[in-house]
Amino acid sequence: MRTLITFAAFLSVSCAPSPVETAPERPNVVFILIDDMGYADLGSYGAEHPPTPNLDRLAADGTRFTDFYVASPICSPSRVAFTTGNYPTRYGVTGHFAGRKSNRDRGMPDFLPLDAPAVARGFQSAGYATAHFGKWHQGGGRDVDNAPHPSAYGFDESLVTFEGLGDRILQRDHGLSAQSAELGQGEITWEPKHRNTEIYVDRSIDFIRRNREGNFYLHLWLNDVHDPFKPTEEQLAKFAAFADEPYVQQYYAVIDEMDRQLGRLFDALDELQLSDDTIVIAVSDNGPTAWPRYYKEGERPPGETGGFRGRKWSLYEGGVREPFLVRWPGRFRPGPSTGRRS
Repeated sequence: MRTLITFAAFLSVSCAPSPVETAPERPNVVFILIDDMGYADLGSYGAEHPPTPNLDRLAADGTRFTDFYVASPICSPSRVAFTTGNYPTRYGVTGHFAGRKSNRDRGMPDFLPLDAPAVARGFQSAGYATAHFGKWHQGGGRDVDNAPHPSAYGFDESLVTFEGLGDRILQRDHGLSAQSAELGQGEITWEPKHRNTEIYVDRSIDFIRRNREGNFYLHLWLNDVHDPFKPTEEQLAKFAAFADEPYVQQYYAVIDEMDRQLGRLFDALDELQLSDDTIVIAVSDNGPTAWPRYYKEGERPPGETGGFRGRKWSLYEGGVREPFLVRWPGRFRPGPSTGRRS
């Protein structure tokens, strides 16, 4: 509950300069967390390619933060911070959750401890329907078969990837997916990676429709922007002008498709007349990736940091300074970008 209060306080304080007269007493929340997207990868943050009209809608209709920092330049600790409202080091989470030996060698637990606060529990206890669709990576997978499912952290429904347990989507010809399948513990669906975001958005829209008469707290944590990028040939063809830079072309293709799918979600909120009663948040977990192979192959790493030094794994700005968009029409008016540190 402390985390829930902190979350509400952040929104009310950070958005206070542009209040409106009325606001829903119990707004819904849609929290979109994008894996490995850079600070300047959206049009609203200066990107020329690819076009991101749907996420830019959030910037136009809400508040675009320009000085927002995540708690870590890598996925698991960043996600733990969003879940708990605390620094991830409080729970010994300093890197990504991996296999037992790797976790032990780095002095890490195998999963986020159950006694840690979890924001979804706060919403759940307040009578909200809760769901997590997308990447989890707070325990489970590899050889870790005893990690709690997302339900233990307050989610009524979940559909994750190979980085978690419970119902999940796995990929053929993918080593970590094969390991995950051996663990069982949930309904497993085999799909190519390029369909992940579409499926998670489908589940999100269905969840919202089923809970439109009450209140809902929804995680939509997307992982298609994490390499390896797996766009379809049709998606790649839209960016044929960048074929000489294959990683960049692939990256643009997956961001473009992600933005298109998110447009379906935003349209569904409009169709159901829920937009004015729903806080929509979109943020990235850390900076764009910087695998050594890009440099060895003489390729430009995909993803833009807006000129800031560093990328994923780096505590320089490019690794931890992220886009952060918040739209809540019933609470504050659209306004200019804010440089307030958050």
